[in-house]
Amino acid sequence: NLVQAENKIAENWKAYTTSFLIEDEKKLIAQTQPLLDEADRAVTKLKGIMEKQDAQAIETFTVNELYPKIDPISEKISELAVLQLAVAKSEYEMAVARSAQNRIVAWVFIPGGILIAILLGFTLLRAITRPLDEAIATFSRMAEGELKVKIDIKRREEEKEKLQAQLGHA
Repeated sequence: NLVQAENKIAENWKAYTTSFLIEDEKKLIAQTQPLLDEADRAVTKLKGIMEKQDAQAIETFTVNELYPKIDPISEKISELAVLQLAVAKSEYEMAVARSAQNRIVAWVFIPGGILIAILLGFTLLRAITRPLDEAIATFSRMAEGELKVKIDIKRREEEKEKLQAQLGHA
């Protein structure tokens, strides 16, 4: 059906022309629009001929008038398709490059982050266990009867308070 085809073409053209377009696409669209307007006028004329059901007039009009109006549109649509393919290829290549760059960054920062986390974990573990080991050794010696144990309290205030509290209870 000619009306359905017209509607579908108009719908698709509107969707395309209202999407994001680069400057080259805008230029091609500007060149294509007058051709579409001419083709629309030819299709209107074709509808009138079709209503008369004159097969010879339809054939003559199609060959001599309609195709010459439609062929330039096909050429512009082909140019737009080639342009879109070039833009898509460019976008794809940029995405591949960004992806490769992101992989490199990930391979550098993830192991680095893991290494830093391990080092901080060991440092924290050592900061906690060293004073506890010293306190346990001191209390073990005291439990064995060595009451003149020198306690080195030069750690943080919290550790001093714990040791002083323990000594107060001993």
